[in-house]
Amino acid sequence: MATVREADGLAMSSRNRYLDADHRRAAIVLSRSLEEAKRAVLAGERDADRVRQILRRTVELEPLASLDYAEVVDALTLESTRELGQGRSAVALIAAKVGPARLIDNAILPA
Repeated sequence: MATVREADGLAMSSRNRYLDADHRRAAIVLSRSLEEAKRAVLAGERDADRVRQILRRTVELEPLASLDYAEVVDALTLESTRELGQGRSAVALIAAKVGPARLIDNAILPA
């Protein structure tokens, strides 16, 4: 099932209610990092470590967010993967603490 999102891209969650206005604006960095990763894959990036770096870098640029993890996994096994494509689907997973809330998000990466 697709992730249900707020109009600004933030994944809907009961945890969002713990965010004040500044943290709410900062929390959008999770969905933004996933979009950056998808763009890189669409542009031809196949190295999963490079996609992980894109996820991490995007979140680390947001001072109000503290990255917990950024991972790229095989969509069927949920095991960490090294290379994208080859007819296998992959998922980008991300978690970060923003203010008092630990937020998670994910996106299926283009094949």
